[in-house]
Amino acid sequence: KHGVMPARYSASSTLGSKCVELALWNGFNPVFKMQIGPKTGDPTKMTFDELFDACIEQFKVIHWEGCKIRNISRWVEEEIGRPMLSSGWEECIETGKNAFQRREYGNNWLTTFIWTDGWDAMAALKKLVYDEKKYTMEQVLEMLKVNWEG
Repeated sequence: KHGVMPARYSASSTLGSKCVELALWNGFNPVFKMQIGPKTGDPTKMTFDELFDACIEQFKVIHWEGCKIRNISRWVEEEIGRPMLSSGWEECIETGKNAFQRREYGNNWLTTFIWTDGWDAMAALKKLVYDEKKYTMEQVLEMLKVNWEG
């Protein structure tokens, strides 16, 4: 009821597995059909270490974009407020304050979700493509394109 920010959640979120996906498609998002990350190179010509570095580069850019978006959101929250969210919190109703006016309990952190899935994918690629050479990177990309069907 009192003493905490009514909306205490991560300020921005990034997806670790998406960074791996972007590295595999040279920064291109196959879901939205647009370039959203930096062009980090053709994964079919990369060593595992180069692919790993490409994932980290995608993460840096995506995380930085998350920071910029969150800074814009903080301004919007102060200027416009969140009336629907604020109407559900007793303290906001009692004081007439917007839920995001209380900065002493800020939520200015970023969260990265699904990193374990991303690293699992990288471990699988290392084993199956680079170590055992069971598949080529071209084959893996084709499997991803057809969603493992066929």
